[in-house]
Formats: sequence, structure tokens, C-alpha cells
Amino acid sequence: MNRAWDLLTGKRAREVTGLQVAGVGGLTFVEGANKAQLADWQMMSGVAQNLAFKQGPWPSSLAADGAELNGSTATLKPSTLYSTEDGSAGYMLQLVAVSAAAASGTSRVNVYLTDGSNNCSIGSMASVGQAPVTFLPTIPIYFNENVYITIVEGASNACDVDYVYQVISYGGNA
Repeated sequence: MNRAWDLLTGKRAREVTGLQVAGVGGLTFVEGANKAQLADWQMMSGVAQNLAFKQGPWPSSLAADGAELNGSTATLKPSTLYSTEDGSAGYMLQLVAVSAAAASGTSRVNVYLTDGSNNCSIGSMASVGQAPVTFLPTIPIYFNENVYITIVEGASNACDVDYVYQVISYGGNA
């Protein structure tokens, strides 16, 4: 057995990251004597790449969820959105849409990408008197466990917030 197999022994394909595959490849000399090791490395790279859907999001992963916010925050992370799925902390997701509707009065809803310390505002909307408003990203908004989505209702007014998301990668090639 060569070094590539030794370094990844006991791991499931879903658990192997692109960084680990690159690390194994980085330890292999590119010379004729290592043809078998290079072929194994190429095969391992292909297995990790197969955990990502090549034509866009995974069709069966489209999901919707929601929360009632009132001066509070909803946090969207793969591990909480797919809490029943093993390995969900390694998923990469895409935010498809966010909608908000105030119970009455005015609710101000902000959508952020954050790492827990730094917030990047990607959308802001105000719902007045039950009139729903929608944030539809004009570019793909990807998020994972490290850089995730927070939705904040900042006017301390009851507001129903719904969001749609989908899996771009189930991990294995991070």
C-alpha cells in the first residue's frame, strides 16, 4: 500500500477534504517510479470531486424554513439546517431567497454573511403592516459553517421570516 492510502486509511469519502487530498498529492514525487502513487492520488481526487454536483445545486436539497423574529436573530448554518444528516457541518449551501412579513407595524430585517465577528450586509428590507417583502440575491450567496447567514429583525416588531436554501456541496472537496 502506498503513502496516499496510508494517510487516508479509515476515512469515509465524505470525510476526506480537498485539502487532505492535496496534502497527500503534495507528498508524492512526480517521477516515473511513482506512477502508481500518482494514479491513486488522481483516483482519490476524483472521489472527493464526486461529492459536489457539477451542474449546480443538488436537486433534492432545495428546502424552506422560517422563524418568527422580534428584535432577534435567526442563524443559518448547515449543521442546524440539516441537523439530522451526518456530516452536515461540511456542507456548502446557497441562499436562494428570504421573505419577511410583519404581524403589524413595521419590521426591519437585515441579512448578513458573518463569521461571528465580522458582518457583511447582503440585504435589507422593511415590511409594513403585513405586506411581505422579499430579498432575492442577484448573485449566488454561498455559506458554510465558518461563514454563515444571520437574519436580524432590528425594530423589535414581530415578523415572520422565511428562507429558502440548497446544498451546493456535501463536503469532501473543501
